[in-house]
Amino acid sequence: MAEHVSRMRARPFVITTLALLATFLLTDCTTVPPDAHNYPKDRLYPTRVPEKIEFARDIRPIIESQCLECHNSKDAGHNAGLNLETRQLALTTGRQPPVIRPGDPKGSLFIQALRLDVAHPISMPPAPDKLWDARLQILEKWIRDGAEWPESIRLVRPQDWRS
Repeated sequence: MAEHVSRMRARPFVITTLALLATFLLTDCTTVPPDAHNYPKDRLYPTRVPEKIEFARDIRPIIESQCLECHNSKDAGHNAGLNLETRQLALTTGRQPPVIRPGDPKGSLFIQALRLDVAHPISMPPAPDKLWDARLQILEKWIRDGAEWPESIRLVRPQDWRS
């Protein structure tokens, strides 16, 4: 009888814990705080491909929020050696540089890894954060158009946005 009562008391805790876990799992973990670089939601999750791609407006928010957490100067050694903080690093680092081939999105390992199924070992970003739809199309168009990236722009890891 005491065991039955003990299990009855544990149920609300278990239900609350499961509800919190479900909320966490169903929340978009890639959401960036509104004050982070002041990126509006349409820059992080665009619904259309702009006619002219501008690096600072269209590419920077995607790479910073989706790639820089792992592919930065501190963590590149553990992540295929790829550092995406600057154009020069993006073109010269990684196991098989260049991962970005200006003018050739299909030949760019960057795009190939983004297009892989989530089960593939080099699929990027790791599931469940895959890039689809307009974000992937924007990156492809950017590379097709020459992957313009002003030398003055150095990308910042999301972990450092508030620093």
